[in-house]
Amino acid sequence: MRPQYRLSLPGASEISHRKRNWPFTILIAVGTSVGYVTAVLVSTLLLATDVSSSYPIWRNVGLLSLLAFGTVGVPVALFGRYRLLSPLGLLLAIVLFWHGLVHVTSWPSTGEAVPPFLFVFLLAPLYLAAYGILAGIERWIRSR
Repeated sequence: MRPQYRLSLPGASEISHRKRNWPFTILIAVGTSVGYVTAVLVSTLLLATDVSSSYPIWRNVGLLSLLAFGTVGVPVALFGRYRLLSPLGLLLAIVLFWHGLVHVTSWPSTGEAVPPFLFVFLLAPLYLAAYGILAGIERWIRSR
């Protein structure tokens, strides 16, 4: 028997795992994506003093939020809706690899145009394909 997961929100009724709807799941995924983009941009601005962009900030945040939804939001949505863990595991590996690369190596040297953690965003289509493959395999294994 599958366990019933319950989520209690202040001022809201309990939402069981089976009754959770897509708009709520998408809202959580979008919030997680925007939060990740905010954390990355704030940490970049705090760590680097010579950050500049030729585009307006709203355009950068909008594009990064869209790409972050592909990288961060999709695994969160898959977990929230179907309780799939393999896309979350891949997300954790992706984030730890690219952000760890910033701290372990000296790749983002002065004058470097692209910091390594930007690949968390830029390779979103590749990550979406990998999430889909892993989610399909996990669902197939669970259905057997």
